[in-house]
Formats: sequence, C-alpha cells, structure tokens
Amino acid sequence: MSDAEILVTGGAGILGSKVVGRLRSASIEPGVLSHSNRPGTIRGDLLTGEGLEAAVGGVDTIVHCASSPFRKAHQTDVEGTERLPAIASQAGVSHVVYVSIVGIDRVQSYPYYRVKLETERLIEGSPIPHTILRATRPTYMGSAELKVFMEETLRPRFLEQRWKDKLAAGFTNSAGKSGDKLLVLQQLAGFAAQHGMVWVTLGQLPGWQTSAGSADENRLASFLGLMAQSNADQGPDLAPLPATGRRPSGSASASARPPTAGLVAACPRRCRLHERPWSKGDPDTTGMIPGT
Repeated sequence: MSDAEILVTGGAGILGSKVVGRLRSASIEPGVLSHSNRPGTIRGDLLTGEGLEAAVGGVDTIVHCASSPFRKAHQTDVEGTERLPAIASQAGVSHVVYVSIVGIDRVQSYPYYRVKLETERLIEGSPIPHTILRATRPTYMGSAELKVFMEETLRPRFLEQRWKDKLAAGFTNSAGKSGDKLLVLQQLAGFAAQHGMVWVTLGQLPGWQTSAGSADENRLASFLGLMAQSNADQGPDLAPLPATGRRPSGSASASARPPTAGLVAACPRRCRLHERPWSKGDPDTTGMIPGT
C-alpha cells in the first residue's frame, strides 16, 4: 500500500518527472510508479499489471503520465491504461488525471496520436471520475511527428490558403549553442511562406558580445527568430525568456519557457500557448499553427 495520496504513473519519465517536481515544489510528496525499480519509486508494470494493486492502495488521485511513443505504444498506453482504472476502482481511487496531447483527433495519420485518442476513450469509459488534460508537445526538427503535421496541412489549409496573411514567428531551443538552429528556423519560415503567412522576425539586436557577458534574450544573435540554449542536464525550463510575439499587436506569444522548436501564430486574443490548457477558439498547438 502506498503512503502517498497522489500516484504519478511514469513518474521517472520525461513528463512524469516534471509533474513529480511540480508536486514536490508545492510540498506534496507523490508516489512515483515506475517499472524500472529505481530508488525512490514504487515498482509497477502497466504492461503486465505486476505491482499495480499494491501501488494504488490508499491512493486518492492518479496522475497518469506513463506513455511509450516509440515502442510498445499500444501495449503501454492502451492495454496498460485498460488495466489501471479497473484496479484503481477496486482500490477506491477517487480521480484519475490523464495527460494527453492537443490535436490528436485531427492528425489521425500519425499512429501514436491514434493510440493516445484510444486511450482517452478508455479513460472516459472508466467508472472513476477523470480529467483529460490535452497539453502541447515539443516538436523536433526532422521528426515523423512534425513532418506528419506539415503534410496534414495540405488539405484544406494549404490548398485553400486558410492561413494567408496570418502572422507567424518561430523559436528553437537545444542544448548545443548551435545545434543547426538556423536550419530549424529556415524550415519553419519556409513552411509559413508556403501558407502565405507573414513572418515576424525577432526584432532585437544581438547581445552577449563582450567578455562581461549579458542577460540579453538574443544572446545567440538571431534575426529570423528566437534561438535559445539550455543545458542538457537542466532542460528547457531554464532557457532565456523569448521575446517572440511581443512585437506585433494581437499576435500569439511563445512560451516563457520554450520547448525544443515550434511555430507561433496570431490567435483571436493574446495568449501563451504553453502555459495553460487548450480551449475552444485557441490555436491548434500541435504544430504551433491555428487549426482553422
């Protein structure tokens, strides 16, 4: 039986560890479910069900972050999630929070999105009260996910030029100070141009040009869009604050803590794309482009 009131599945993973950190910063010590049996975690395997009954015992809320986008996705996300609510219900768990992805119902050509959508349906059909939070994902230049998104915009958005004259701006972040960041921004700018969008440059002079250093946002001296750098052992939360989106009135703002790469575009009202859940009327941030 767990001593924690909140259990985070996949709590040792990329997403789950961030959730665990946020809870601890709020003086909440969650249980961390992991199949790896790392120190400080609770052993449990969604693939086999081993250890799940003991893990959820005494737990009030489960934050379900466990996922496997690259291998065994269906077994982990769908079959594992199918096991979890049944066991949790018997243990008296009162709420399940499932972290999903914005736009998964619109890009069904991407297999992982189909898996996530199927998992959502399982959560919705479970006997336990639930919350499904669709969050945005970082996009990685050259990844299948970003390429699928770009291809999906052909019909009807590109053919009907639905995004014509919308404002667009780009940002990128990586551990390396170069990391081919310019190529990233060029690809995003080219994509926006194909859709007839108006590209907004960064509009800042380069900084970080003296031996004294500086806290300038444009320390990597970019003009096409924001280039940020964050150490690999610290993650993008410590990247410099971007200025992208502050120049044009009414345009969207990039997150104050940028993900790896993305495109931001004008939306009906000022918003921070990554700082709150998506709601009707906001841009489809699957690819950081309005889904109109």
